[in-house]
Amino acid sequence: MQQALARALEVQDEAGRLRAQDPQYLVKCHETVASALTTEMVYRSGLLRTESRGGHYREDYPETDNKNWLKWINLEKRDGGMALSTEPVPLHKYQKYGITVPTR
Repeated sequence: MQQALARALEVQDEAGRLRAQDPQYLVKCHETVASALTTEMVYRSGLLRTESRGGHYREDYPETDNKNWLKWINLEKRDGGMALSTEPVPLHKYQKYGITVPTR
């Protein structure tokens, strides 16, 4: 994941040199920048989450860890970079729908 994150950052740097010859290419330039940013967010949050959950699988952390990782990961643009934080999933909001999550 570290290598993929590094490549996403390289693409973001390279994207700053993109030029559009018409509106269609301008859209493509914006899509490239947005895709590289989204990729960065996915890999940074994946590196933070030390477990496997849903479509996120880590060979070094193959188990789901509800005790420590039943959390949302928040990303925020800060000081020209990306800040990550976590917050517990508010399970009480979902209990009225009969949704429960085992802890282990």
